[in-house]
Amino acid sequence: MYPKSFYLVDRPKGHLMDAEEARQLLAAFEGLAWDDEISGALLAGWVALAPLCGALEWRPQLLVTGAVGTGRGTLVSEVVPGLLANLYCSIDNATRARETCQTCQSRCQAT
Repeated sequence: MYPKSFYLVDRPKGHLMDAEEARQLLAAFEGLAWDDEISGALLAGWVALAPLCGALEWRPQLLVTGAVGTGRGTLVSEVVPGLLANLYCSIDNATRARETCQTCQSRCQAT
């Protein structure tokens, strides 16, 4: 589901990262305990691309796995939404496009 709008994305609210802050975020993601060392960089890349996914022909996906207590829930429910601010909408078990769009308060188009 991607928003159908005149604008590509809503204007982000809050602070936009500068290059140094982006490097610090990348270092923080890379410093997490991953099974594969490239995972931190992939997460940072996904966060950077997420607001633009509706404009891309190929849309990156994110799958975070791990045992109980590893922090995957915190990453997905707090860290990523905190970085994407008003550009983030989470739906648990949504089965119909209309419900998803209403929850995200957006006119959407199923893709």
